[in-house]
Amino acid sequence: MPPRLAFDHRSHLYSLDCVLYEAVTEQRSFSGTSWHLVHQHINEQLRALRRGAHQPARSR
Repeated sequence: MPPRLAFDHRSHLYSLDCVLYEAVTEQRSFSGTSWHLVHQHINEQLRALRRGAHQPARSR
C-alpha cells in the first residue's frame, strides 16, 4: 500500500479492483492481520477468477 502522499490514479484503480473482486467472488481478496494484509497486497497475486463460476442457473 502506498504512503498517503503517493496516492494517484493507480492507487484508486487498485482499490476499485479490490472492491470489484470482492463483489464478483463474494470473498475478500486477502485475509489476516493488518501487517499480513499489507504484505499480501504488496507481494502476492489474487486468486484467478474462474470462468462461469458465478453464473446464475438457466431456467427452462
